Amino acid sequence: MPGAAGSKTVIADWDDARRADSYRFRAVTKADGKEVANEIISDSQISFVLAKAAAGAVVVLTVTGRNSAGESPAGNAVEIAVP
Repeated sequence: MPGAAGSKTVIADWDDARRADSYRFRAVTKADGKEVANEIISDSQISFVLAKAAAGAVVVLTVTGRNSAGESPAGNAVEIAVP
């Protein structure tokens, strides 16, 4: 979900993966595929400031689960306009 107008903040929440130790949160701009976030995190409820994205740009968000065996395929992508 988008944060306050002009904040460039998105708030993401997803179900915990059973065997995940951490997650990769990735955001790319829909228009040109430019990466604006690629973060490894340990929590499934986070907020990110997408400083590399212009306000109003549409970004595509994906999350993968990670553990000692590797990284899962990305879950369903979500599109959101940067506030």
